[in-house]
Parts: sequence; structure tokens; C-alpha cells
Amino acid sequence: QMEKYKTNVEEILKKIKNSFGEGVFENPKEFLNILPPVKKKNCLLLLKELSDNNKQLKLLLDQRDEIEKKYKLEKEPSISITDIAYPGVIITIKRSKLQIDKVMQNTKFYEDNETKRVVFTSAV
Repeated sequence: QMEKYKTNVEEILKKIKNSFGEGVFENPKEFLNILPPVKKKNCLLLLKELSDNNKQLKLLLDQRDEIEKKYKLEKEPSISITDIAYPGVIITIKRSKLQIDKVMQNTKFYEDNETKRVVFTSAV
């Protein structure tokens, strides 16, 4: 749905620019005052449509941000191995995976926020 509104906004912007030029966005009130009544009506309709689509898009973005905050984890997930992890074991955290290639002891695994990869440190 968000993509639909983004596409609509882009299409309306193109229509406005093609029909009326860039001057509409520099000073809309002045620009509208110099337009003939028929063109003024068309321009106002396009601007209203643009405004409505922008409002819907903003509403969807706000809802998405709210949902993301709701599901944000209080503490980043991690896996601590106090004994031994053997080669071939696959560690999965969030959507990142790491296959262990050597014997590891007392290790803590977590997902690096920047690289989005599972990394490890000493668990001691």
C-alpha cells in the first residue's frame, strides 16, 4: 500500500511539473494568482490530490514506525555457550546465521547491528 501512495505522489508531481513547470513549488500562492481560472482549477485539484496522497503516505509511515517501536527488543538477543560448541553447529540470531568451523568454548554469540552478521566474543 505504501508503494502505491509513493507511486501516486511521483506521478502527480510529474503531472504538475509537466503542466505548470517548477514555478508552482517555489511560491504556490503567487503562481496560482497569475493562472487563468481554468488552469488554476486544474492546478488546485492536482495539488489537493498530492496533499491527500502525502497525508496517507505519512500516516502509513507513522504506523510502520509505531509497529517497529512496539516490536523493538528491549535487550539484543544473544546465545552463550558455557561448555563446548562443535564444528558444524549453526547459530541463528534474528535472520543471521553462522556455522561454527572449529571447536569453541565459553563463547557468546550476538548479531552485530552494523554488519547484520553473527559475531562472537568470550563469554567469561
